[in-house]
Amino acid sequence: TTSAATRAWLRPSADVFAEGYRRELAAIGRGIDDAPGAVLAVRYEALTREPEKELRRVLDFLGEPFDESCLHADTPSLAAWEQDPLLSRPVGANDADWRTNVDPPTARTIDDRLADVLARWGHSPLVDGAGGAP
Repeated sequence: TTSAATRAWLRPSADVFAEGYRRELAAIGRGIDDAPGAVLAVRYEALTREPEKELRRVLDFLGEPFDESCLHADTPSLAAWEQDPLLSRPVGANDADWRTNVDPPTARTIDDRLADVLARWGHSPLVDGAGGAP
């Protein structure tokens, strides 16, 4: 059975999630390959580990000045995200390991379906020793 935390975070099945994730990263990869310098990849782990540093990098890429208010969750434009409790909290270091929101069997399925994609983008497997279907 799937845990409540997994159900809350992973609404589609692990297979549907993996298919969508693969498709999205392929599109990002094509954008980077087709238009070098036009696409900036931002890793969730980097954003949650050092939000200000990553936001400065994004804003610099866009040619925009840094504004301290973009680091605060009380910005009115963020109210639209309040439907999802995992997206409506301020970004913080405790969010960097989203694996705590996925139970081990679901994480293993995601690892098996996405081993090549995770490796290409420098992500570690979700479950120790996972990676690739046996």
